[in-house]
Amino acid sequence: MAPIISRLSSLGGGGTGGFSFGKRKVPSGGSAVFSATGGSLIPSAISGTGYNYHIFATSGSSTFTVTSGSTNIDYLVVGGGGGGSNTDGGNGGGGGGAGRVTYTSSYSVSSGSYPITVGTGVPAAGNSGVVAPSSSAFGTTSPGGTSGPGYSGSPGGPSGNGFSGGSGSGQGGCGGGRAGGGGAGASANGAGGSSYNGGAGGAGLAVPQFPGPVFSPVMPPGWISAVGPTGLFGGGGGGADERNPGPAGLGGPGGGGRGGDYDEGGTPGVTNTGSGGGGHGGAGCVISRSGGDGAPGIVIIRYLT
Repeated sequence: MAPIISRLSSLGGGGTGGFSFGKRKVPSGGSAVFSATGGSLIPSAISGTGYNYHIFATSGSSTFTVTSGSTNIDYLVVGGGGGGSNTDGGNGGGGGGAGRVTYTSSYSVSSGSYPITVGTGVPAAGNSGVVAPSSSAFGTTSPGGTSGPGYSGSPGGPSGNGFSGGSGSGQGGCGGGRAGGGGAGASANGAGGSSYNGGAGGAGLAVPQFPGPVFSPVMPPGWISAVGPTGLFGGGGGGADERNPGPAGLGGPGGGGRGGDYDEGGTPGVTNTGSGGGGHGGAGCVISRSGGDGAPGIVIIRYLT
């Protein structure tokens, strides 16, 4: 009679690491191979990083489900972005604030379902002071940013919280006022508007564990470019200028929308970066162009394979 170990080896190539039947490896310790579903999957063979990535980019509720095994995951939660000002007469409008960006490493998961929520961005129209919906996963909540306008010509609020940018100043909404301030980004305040020049949006937060190019099979080119190789998320919206010509504020790095001017409206934040929209363009006594919408947030999960 042949030895038992020789018989097992002939069934699929055993050895000290376990044995297999066909293509399925059975660990020698008896623990199940980790497997999970949910969102858009980029497997490690495509990412080239040794990690699987699950991307949740659709606003609303969904689920990450561990179907077998257990492991430690890293995850990113980005709240929705605030819309640019669209309510302050003809002076330059303030940029919207970014949603909070939160990174967590080495979180243990095992078989079961985990709720995921992705906050949407806030539209620019009639949105003064409106807070964008938060995003959440695994007990972590990232609040959304606040929409412009804020205080006259002022920059956005404290960094890391996504407060709104400043609005154009008063005089009954007619001429001679200040340009809009930039919205706060996830890592820096926006700049204040000068007499005529819009303030830039604050910078987003770099999360190098989630670099943009890794996600090119799923996410669009504009998103890849905004997030970039350093993994920037949550740029503040730029403030609008007060007259033409006059430079509008640039959106904050990480996806913030540019502020508007006489000829162009504020641009929206880059979708799924949680960035703020740019403020509306002014033209003396009327709003000549609308503000930009805030961007929806995102949740991304990764784990070693």
